Amino acid sequence: MRVAQRWILKDASMREEYLRRHREIWPEMKELLHKAGYRNYSIWLSGTDIFAYYEVDDPDKLIQTLEASEVRSRWEDYMRPLIYLGENDIPESLEEAFWLE
Repeated sequence: MRVAQRWILKDASMREEYLRRHREIWPEMKELLHKAGYRNYSIWLSGTDIFAYYEVDDPDKLIQTLEASEVRSRWEDYMRPLIYLGENDIPESLEEAFWLE
């Protein structure tokens, strides 16, 4: 399954800090992403818009793994001052308009 999501930087001045935090992503966060089943995960910026794309074979496992993780909670708390995740801290899911395999 391919997934695309969008969230927003709270202010354009936070861009460099957002990038720095991802360049220095915690090893335990990377480990959690692999454990949850993320593949081909990338994040893109355009102004204050943040777009993420990833692939996952088992979305239920991904959700369960993340929800049970203290690392995810700490990461979200760490990033929350910089970004608006969406209502109930859930990023906006994007609708796929085209795919060329």
